[in-house]
Amino acid sequence: MSHASTRVQGDIRVTVAVLSREESEAVFGTSLYDDGIQPIWIEIDNRSDRNYLLVHAGIDQMAYSPLEVSYQRHAGSRESISLRNHMRLWRTRYNYRGKDIYLGQISRDVGVKFNLRTITTHAIDPDIDYTRNSLMGDLAYSQALVKIGFVKGSQRSTMDETHYNLTPDPYYSDGLRAVMFFEGRPIPLDRIRLLDWEKTLFHEIKR
Repeated sequence: MSHASTRVQGDIRVTVAVLSREESEAVFGTSLYDDGIQPIWIEIDNRSDRNYLLVHAGIDQMAYSPLEVSYQRHAGSRESISLRNHMRLWRTRYNYRGKDIYLGQISRDVGVKFNLRTITTHAIDPDIDYTRNSLMGDLAYSQALVKIGFVKGSQRSTMDETHYNLTPDPYYSDGLRAVMFFEGRPIPLDRIRLLDWEKTLFHEIKR
């Protein structure tokens, strides 16, 4: 691509190009621009002896993987890519009793807005705990969830003491992270074990 930009630092060379509307349609066979998605082509040439990991969300908080875009365009899960549940999973190097450990993040996109830092970005549902709990409910009904617990993860954000994300939008949360354990066999809802870690509303309901 003639308009690609390249930067070199030590033994690492990074080349980036922003695809135009015409190039996007030629490469993907569909107009991503119609959904407010700007495709970016990245090539990394690592000639060092060290391995590096490119964390897309660290560059752009609203980055989409090619699989996410493909699913939205062809599966038709929602009429608009600006309204959806957006979940990311990262596989860690660790395991627990022979099982892989993943880190995940989920938010509910409720619209698109202009932003000085990223030009356009998604606005998320400020009740991020509701989105988290909805995911747990979906996984429980899938009959794969066997245990769940909560651990401290961030600061509490309330109506009286509100915190904001990068964009910046307000969000409300108890500051807890859900830790979920899965099995390959079906687990009935009444067999799901609630771990006695950090107390939540779920513990009150169980009583």
